[in-house]
Amino acid sequence: MSGNRAGSCVEPCPSEPAPAEYLAQPQEADAIHWVEFHFVTQTGHTIQDDAGFTLIHPDGHEEHGVLSNGGLERAGVPEGWYQMKFSVIESCGWSQTSVYGERAVEMWVKTAGFHAGSSVAFVVYRQFHSRATPLAQSRAEIQGGRATAKFEYKQELREPPGGHFVFSVVIGSKIAHSDVLTILPYPIESLRGTQQKLKHLGYYSGPTDGVHGQPTETAVRAFQKDRAMPEDGILDPNTVAALGRE
Repeated sequence: MSGNRAGSCVEPCPSEPAPAEYLAQPQEADAIHWVEFHFVTQTGHTIQDDAGFTLIHPDGHEEHGVLSNGGLERAGVPEGWYQMKFSVIESCGWSQTSVYGERAVEMWVKTAGFHAGSSVAFVVYRQFHSRATPLAQSRAEIQGGRATAKFEYKQELREPPGGHFVFSVVIGSKIAHSDVLTILPYPIESLRGTQQKLKHLGYYSGPTDGVHGQPTETAVRAFQKDRAMPEDGILDPNTVAALGRE
């Protein structure tokens, strides 16, 4: 037995280590967690998304990035609930499904995840003609998750009035397609309807404004002449009926 001298007192040295409660407890290593997201189509093809993502961590802070090979992997992260959000086009459409004549119709798109001020392109086509040259294109910016633009149909010379129209909305690589807008011709009995018919037949190139001015009268006279009718430029019942038969 060995001893320690403290003043005039000799006490035995302990032969066993100090009780455990007096020793510092070793700290357990932080648990290592893994978070992983992978996105593929139903056919197994990897999904790419250059619009990026927002990963919300358990403590609420947000991480922004772009998918790598269709996925995201993070190691050594704390345990908790992780939420992945993407920039998406939720829906789009026309403010009305059918209108008469050449009035402006609003196009709208609802989005989620895109930053305010993100550029949006609206591209209008005739239905089933999306590979043709667009009829109209306009741009807008997202504000409050929405963007809007106007489409105003204009009948071209020798073109039938009205028709069915759709638009595509493009934000970066994201594309969505609208439902159908039907534009109806004015009744032939109305002056606007007469102007539309004369424009379809190639006699009139002015606006569809419902005004029987000199351009409209000249077009009516030309139509009457080609059909051996009295060339008075007046839209009498016989002239209107003849236009309706065309």
